[in-house]
Amino acid sequence: MPGYVRDSELQALYSAASLCVIPSHYEGFGFPVLEAMASGTPVLTSNVSATKEVAANPDMLVEPDDIDAWTAKIYQALTDERFRNRLIEHGRSQSQKFSWRQTAREMINVYEGAHQSKPKIANLKTKVSVENYHALPDVVMQSELPHFANVSALSNAVLCTLVYSDLFHYPLKLEEIHEGLVGYKASIDEVKDVLQGEELKRYVDYANGFYFLKDVKEKIDNRKLNEQTSHKILLKNRRLLKFICNFPFVRAVALSGAIAFNNCKSNDDVDLFLLIDSKRIWCVYFVLAALLKVLRKRNLICLNYLYGKEDLVVNETDFYVAHQIANLRPISGNGVLADFISANEWILNYLPQTKPGNSNYVSGKNGQLDMNGKNVESRSKRALEKFLGLDMFNQIEDWVFRVYSGHIRKITSHLNGSVVVEKDQIKLFTHDHRQRILSKFKTRLDEIAKL
Repeated sequence: MPGYVRDSELQALYSAASLCVIPSHYEGFGFPVLEAMASGTPVLTSNVSATKEVAANPDMLVEPDDIDAWTAKIYQALTDERFRNRLIEHGRSQSQKFSWRQTAREMINVYEGAHQSKPKIANLKTKVSVENYHALPDVVMQSELPHFANVSALSNAVLCTLVYSDLFHYPLKLEEIHEGLVGYKASIDEVKDVLQGEELKRYVDYANGFYFLKDVKEKIDNRKLNEQTSHKILLKNRRLLKFICNFPFVRAVALSGAIAFNNCKSNDDVDLFLLIDSKRIWCVYFVLAALLKVLRKRNLICLNYLYGKEDLVVNETDFYVAHQIANLRPISGNGVLADFISANEWILNYLPQTKPGNSNYVSGKNGQLDMNGKNVESRSKRALEKFLGLDMFNQIEDWVFRVYSGHIRKITSHLNGSVVVEKDQIKLFTHDHRQRILSKFKTRLDEIAKL
């Protein structure tokens, strides 16, 4: 009778058990039934209340007061291999039908059915129908990650997280490891226990509040210096960033790349990700790009990615892109950005502890930069959008798209980058690091796994 046990211990108990027997007279839901099935343990439970619904298999069900029936079923489950395997196979299949995200989807259906009208957020389609969601597991398959010898799945995930951060010379705090845990869900206490345990001692060091791979302690000083540099860059350009956030048809602005991690060197630029109303995405880009050029800020403030697709779904679905999206740092339109992350739920396959719309806002003097991550919807902005959104301006948008997209294709044709110029998105990664980083990540993991 162990009393309360932590999730990590509970998983071990389920996995080691020969049989899970739950002879309840009543259950509000029946989590032990679901947890045991997900662990690959055969389950017998009562033919009453919620457990009957969760199990959904007559072979698993017994009348709660029928002692003889319980005796026979328990004996059969422990001795009849074919029967036992049937219970295990059904349990695994049945458990995949349940997740918190699926529950959320069904609740969304209930609310939308009751409300009838479609929600609108400043002309962006932020409603994501249940049909658009992918049926993804809560945790990425551990087989997709290299497994380090003699460590648990959680230790393996922590090590993968630290290896990826080391590619950018970036030691991590405990909270950062927890939030960015690769391919695994765990509490912060569980992550802390693993980091302080014996399994990772040969791989990981700790100093001054940071965790890092062995023999890279000097990177702590680099990170602190880069944080100060990033802070100065943002503070110096705070008015220009605020202007971009307030620009008509701009729904959300987020920092990406090195600046999103406060990891800039003195000559680094500020990469911006913008969600734009698709009806004027090219006019917005043209005017902002021209303004930045006049102000001689074009090489510092980079409009890397302007996104206007109504379904908010991106095409690339690998770990690098997932990490970029999960770590966008909103400075305006936090709610719209949360919708964008929710629409790309596949990223939870790689980073299951991602928090949509993470409130990690830009800070400046005294911790403020006059931007708190909220949607910027001033009266003057709404009036301008109403006027510029008239049909008479559609021809201007089409003309800018035809002329400017052709110009961009021409001047970037020789670059080894990832450039997309479409009616509803503009991606200007003139130096695409995606494949290089993914290849480097795999190589580094393989090297450490051989230690």
